[in-house]
Amino acid sequence: MENKIQDTEIWSVNYQVRSILGNDESRWVTKITGDIIASDDDGEERLAGRVKYYRIHANDAMDNGYRPEDILDLTSNTAHFLGTIFDNGGCYFRRKIQNLFDTEIFNSDLFLVDRIEILPPFRGKNVFLQVINDGIRCVGGQAELIALKAFPLQFEVPSEDEEHLRWQEKMAYDLLCQDQKKALRQLRRYYQKMGFIKISDTGVMVKPVVQLW
Repeated sequence: MENKIQDTEIWSVNYQVRSILGNDESRWVTKITGDIIASDDDGEERLAGRVKYYRIHANDAMDNGYRPEDILDLTSNTAHFLGTIFDNGGCYFRRKIQNLFDTEIFNSDLFLVDRIEILPPFRGKNVFLQVINDGIRCVGGQAELIALKAFPLQFEVPSEDEEHLRWQEKMAYDLLCQDQKKALRQLRRYYQKMGFIKISDTGVMVKPVVQLW
């Protein structure tokens, strides 16, 4: 098994998209989850990790009388970004963010990276960027800004959900750095190398989609 994992050449993501039907503000949030699949030279597929994204349809929300800032407040996963992305009116990107672009931004749609989890046997293979790029290409729509919150997953509050607990056990977080301050510094440096810029003391970092990797 060890040799086959090392010979992995093909990576793919199986996406699932969940959208709420209706006319209230929840309609303008799309949740995207995915299984990261690694295939070896023999064509055998293995689950290598998982992803979770949220797409905020800010432009459509505004066209229907909702502020993008209010859309972020709908779930705990997106509420991390309240007060950091949009201006005081809650509709358009803050000037600090708009200055990251070479041209004026007319689309306020937002692509949020909630988590990208790679199982231990597949770590260190530098697939993080490929996974994000694929997410933007396949399910990012017209979003021009990627945002994430730098926080080491090994320090999350343990879940009481049995399925999630089994997944956390597979993730073997005990193998990762257990010094929270050090782990956070390492994670932020990692994201910075990929072009993400810190815009708040809460760890929110952003990158324009137009800056291709």
